[in-house]
Amino acid sequence: MLLVNDTRKCSECTCGPPSGGKCVAETVLFRNENCGDPLITTILSAVDAPACTSAIGDGDIVSMGIFALQSEPATCVASEPVIVSGRLEEGETHVACCDR
Repeated sequence: MLLVNDTRKCSECTCGPPSGGKCVAETVLFRNENCGDPLITTILSAVDAPACTSAIGDGDIVSMGIFALQSEPATCVASEPVIVSGRLEEGETHVACCDR
């Protein structure tokens, strides 16, 4: 059996910019602390502009709930590793015997 000495070191893996993916959530503002009296409901996604409103009505916001409706992870292209140091060297030859 031929043994080898492997002292190679690879570069760190990196990932390109994310693409795809989708995140949609329902945001609900409530009038009480038990999330039981909804004041306003808004559907938001990761591609929407930030939401801001002053048209809440005549109630104070006491609690808030955010409920995921859709979650699809994005993907990215990984870099190819590159050998940055070390080498692969031939080692000593050994004979391995096995009992049958």
